[in-house]
Amino acid sequence: MYSYYTVFMTALEKYIKELEADVVLDELNLKEAALMLPGKKAKWVSRLIIEKNNLNGMYKKRDEALKVAVAEIREESNVRLTTPTLEKAAERHPLVSSIDEEIILQKHIVDFLERVDKTMHSISFDVKNLVDLIKLETT
Repeated sequence: MYSYYTVFMTALEKYIKELEADVVLDELNLKEAALMLPGKKAKWVSRLIIEKNNLNGMYKKRDEALKVAVAEIREESNVRLTTPTLEKAAERHPLVSSIDEEIILQKHIVDFLERVDKTMHSISFDVKNLVDLIKLETT
């Protein structure tokens, strides 16, 4: 858990620093920002897709760990247990629990990137509003 938490925080801090640079708008860099906006949107969408893919991989990893835990519990049990009972017991297995914690952190990254995607979408409206404001100021 600790090592994945460190990876999570490092990735989140990296994304926040990059986002700070990507959302800066002022009159001096307006044209550059407008021209760079599609590329920036694509960058953040691709990161969102990558992180969602990582999340799906974690769910697959969890399913595999659950099967391993069920088999382990079945072997250790002195009595015959039903499959639902085994699966419920396997949910508390340390391997499954650690993957569940990783999934929670990964969901936070996906949620953050979904919000970044919405922010990047709204920036195009901000650029348009800035252009209109400059036009009004110069006339």
